[in-house]
Amino acid sequence: LLFIDDIQWCDQETLDWLHVLMRFARQSQLLVVAAVRDEELSPAHPMQKLRIHLQHEGRLTELPLLPLDAAESAQLAALIAGKQLDDRSALRLFQHTEGNPLFIVETIRAGEVLTGANVASDEADAPLLLPPRVQAVIAGRLAQLSPAGRTLAELAAAIGRPFDLDLLLHANDGGETET
Repeated sequence: LLFIDDIQWCDQETLDWLHVLMRFARQSQLLVVAAVRDEELSPAHPMQKLRIHLQHEGRLTELPLLPLDAAESAQLAALIAGKQLDDRSALRLFQHTEGNPLFIVETIRAGEVLTGANVASDEADAPLLLPPRVQAVIAGRLAQLSPAGRTLAELAAAIGRPFDLDLLLHANDGGETET
């Protein structure tokens, strides 16, 4: 078993080595498991070429990870916190993290979710503060956007949720060709 975490960070040489290893190890009992963040892969990233080749050979099985549901989010939070969250805190955590495991873990570690007994009623509905690690992840992803993409992300953030494409285009002065 060979496990590669964050394979999107591998350079061309490492991916070439992996491809050669997999071609010559066809008869061996080798299982390669790799975790990749698709949102961090540009169309020109060397991982895309390897992915296409492995798909063509029928040697790739992809298992997309979906966000956790409310119950799973509460269960993960309880494991990290070492205690169960009350229902209100668990729901608040889920609403603010949208089931993203990294966001759940870092929010709990930062102590942002307090139990109902420790939160004043006016604080219970206040937005959670994003822990520094979550802020860094988001900032890193935003930094990968083109200037036009960053402008759209800023507009979307200013609009809030939910919104539709028409509203975003209107807020962008109808600049559909730039989007």
